[in-house]
Amino acid sequence: MPRPADRAVSKSRVNVLKKVKVDGLWKFCPIVIEPNGRLKDRVRVNRQSEVHLEGVYYIEWREGGAGDVQRFQSGAKCWRAHA
Repeated sequence: MPRPADRAVSKSRVNVLKKVKVDGLWKFCPIVIEPNGRLKDRVRVNRQSEVHLEGVYYIEWREGGAGDVQRFQSGAKCWRAHA
């Protein structure tokens, strides 16, 4: 039985990244979620968990599972500019 359009499964994916300085270069790194569900400036760099106090959080997503990756910096100014 086909699903109704409002209940269709989305192929969109969302990631939270943090842009941090690694070996003198700024890189997008995936965040590490603490056991209590919070973020504590911990990111994964080369498969190792590291604490980086510098940097900015980004939300990244793809719509439909393919196409261009879109990233938006966290913060109110950015959200208003793209609303």
